[in-house]
Amino acid sequence: MTFNFDNLKVRSKTPVFGNVELDPWTWDEALRFLDTHPEKLIDHHKDKMRFFLKSSHLRQSSPKFAHDIVKQMESFFWKNAITNISFFGFGRDCESYPWHKDRMDVFLVQVLGDISIRVENTEYENEPKSFTQGECVFIPRGTHHQIITGKSRVTFSFGVEGQPDPSTYI
Repeated sequence: MTFNFDNLKVRSKTPVFGNVELDPWTWDEALRFLDTHPEKLIDHHKDKMRFFLKSSHLRQSSPKFAHDIVKQMESFFWKNAITNISFFGFGRDCESYPWHKDRMDVFLVQVLGDISIRVENTEYENEPKSFTQGECVFIPRGTHHQIITGKSRVTFSFGVEGQPDPSTYI
């Protein structure tokens, strides 16, 4: 992994873009991961052609890079629980959330396919950034952002849950 959590601007709550090294993960492996995820941990939005797989980090079959990211985040954000949601969207009609903010810090990794992303307080607030496989962004809690889809994609979201606010780490 080339992303270094020590470089995060946690205190200033500034979004940080970067890259991570991903293990080769094919669409076939991703679909098998989706098909075998516990049904009670799946939010399926049929009208938006998307699936949210909660607690992905707890599965042995989760990709190695996901386990590595969780371990690194648990070490850095040792006061907080780390969670992982895998977002699967299919076809041109898959939609994500509109412009919104989260109550947790989010580390977003593009795994398969590509998206566009808008992030408040960056040069990509009004003009979306093309976001491709291996690109990542740390989005501090309370920062507005939007994922714009247009074709099939898999995106992993790692959350820094609960209090204290990670800015207290520094």
